[in-house]
Amino acid sequence: PMFDALKVKNECVQWIRDFFEENGKGCNAVIGISGGKDSSVAAALCVEALKILYQNMIHINQRKTVSEFFRRLFKSSVVCLCC
Repeated sequence: PMFDALKVKNECVQWIRDFFEENGKGCNAVIGISGGKDSSVAAALCVEALKILYQNMIHINQRKTVSEFFRRLFKSSVVCLCC
């Protein structure tokens, strides 16, 4: 059978939705990317799956600034996942 990219994309999006429903319902997500292909694809999947409303780009080497920015934005602790 031929590779069905749309099917695989939809399965990945659903897996992300299911994961957050089971493990983080109502929590905030922070997606850090390096700018490479893998992390850019992962970020795009998360944006679609989680219906991300706020997007901002900050260089990953500014860890302290990034952590403080999101702590203030969400008024709570957050977990930053960096690809």
